[in-house]
Amino acid sequence: MREQLGISVIGLLCACGAVESGVDAPPGAVDAPLVGDDAADNDGPPPIDAPTVDAAPPIDAPAGPMPVLHWPMENSVNNAGSLSGFSLTTPASVGYGAGKVGQAAVFGPGQYSYVDGVRAPLASYAKVTIGFWMREPGTVQGTAFLDVNNRSTSPYGGVQLGLTQSNVSLCVSTTTASYVGTGGCNGFTAPSANTWHHWIVRYDGAGTGTGQGGAVQIYIDNVLVHTRANDANNNPVFNPGIPDRLYIGVPNSSVDDVRVYNQVFSLADQCTHVVRGTWNGNSCVLP
Repeated sequence: MREQLGISVIGLLCACGAVESGVDAPPGAVDAPLVGDDAADNDGPPPIDAPTVDAAPPIDAPAGPMPVLHWPMENSVNNAGSLSGFSLTTPASVGYGAGKVGQAAVFGPGQYSYVDGVRAPLASYAKVTIGFWMREPGTVQGTAFLDVNNRSTSPYGGVQLGLTQSNVSLCVSTTTASYVGTGGCNGFTAPSANTWHHWIVRYDGAGTGTGQGGAVQIYIDNVLVHTRANDANNNPVFNPGIPDRLYIGVPNSSVDDVRVYNQVFSLADQCTHVVRGTWNGNSCVLP
């Protein structure tokens, strides 16, 4: 079920309604977030609670642990991770063009992608790293570009990242909390538009049981830009309450090398394995 949230000028004041859809279609009002209890029952890239280029030549991936899910976007939306299946679905089609590390998926007006079946694997992981390259125009209006979040029906869970022009919204839910942190889905300032940037969602839980959650950290170009601390209950973010559908990408953007790991990394290993950059001892040299 898709639920829509209205947005205030700066803060997030949510009023829930419901919209049912039986076909794949792009979203309606761009200020309405996906908050349903099962995103697989919804179609179109999910809008969000608003708050709050150049291509490089292909490179060889450095040796390292294999992601459980991996969409290289090399003229295909097939999964190259250790889990079988999980090809992306692109209801309005998708194009391909020069990316940051080879080819990238190019989403035109009304285009997006999603993958079903992610609840079972993600809910079994105490630690999760999601990394991807994205280039967006800076004009996105209240739409999520990464969404596997349920904040309407208990048990809650998951994460949603979205853009409203130069503002990034971050929604984090745990098993018992529809919103973690003050300000609901408030986030931070977006990086420069029309430029490739690498995004990482890093979740370092202690386990999958009650009280074994952790904070969610957001890295851009391997630099920590935002931390969303868990609440006093410290319950897991990735749990059986998350939707079964993960949305990736937003119309009028390009996305490349999407990786999901069931572990977290040191800053140096995150640079080499997830970003595919070079660690110089102090910082990450981007590819």
